[in-house]
Amino acid sequence: LEIAATKILAVLINADADTDAGHDPPRLIVRDWSWAPMEVPFNDALSSMKYLGVDIATTDKDIDSFVWCQNAVTRQLRHLTSRRATSECKMKLIQSQILPTILYRASKACWPLAKYILLDKLFSAAYRNILRLNMGFPGELLYAPREFAGLELPRFSDLAQLQKWGSIHRAMNLGGEPLR
Repeated sequence: LEIAATKILAVLINADADTDAGHDPPRLIVRDWSWAPMEVPFNDALSSMKYLGVDIATTDKDIDSFVWCQNAVTRQLRHLTSRRATSECKMKLIQSQILPTILYRASKACWPLAKYILLDKLFSAAYRNILRLNMGFPGELLYAPREFAGLELPRFSDLAQLQKWGSIHRAMNLGGEPLR
C-alpha cells in the first residue's frame, strides 16, 4: 500500500482566531516507504471538504447538507407512502434504506439539535401515515419503548447523535497525544 502524499489534506476546523493568534498550527508529518518525512500543510481556509463521498462543512454554517437531507427525506417518504405495499414492507424500507442513506450524511454534519428534530417530524408524519394512525397521535409514543405503551420506532435524531458519539469515542480510543 502506498499513500499518495500529495492527496493528503489536513484541515483546521473552526480554528478560533482569538486563541490561535500567535500560535503556529501543529505539524503533520507523513513518512514514505524509505521513512523520508514529508510535512502536510494545514488549511484553515476551506469551508468544506469531501470525506467518503460526502461534503463535510468545516464551519458551523452547514446549510447545504441540511437542505439536501430535508429534500431527500421529503421526496423519499412521499414516494414511499404513495405506493401500494404493506405497512410492514414500508417500515422495513424506511429502516433499511431511507434512514441509513440520510444518517450517512447527517451523522457527519454540524447542525444544531433543532435541525435533527425537524427531520424527526418528517419521519413521524410518515410513520403515522403508514401505520394509519391519527395525525394527533403523540410523537413520543411512536418512539417510546413497548413497556411504556410505545411503538419503539427508530428516532432519526437519536440514531444520528449515537453515530456522532460513536465516532467521537472511536477517535478518543485510538490513543496518541491530542493535537495542541
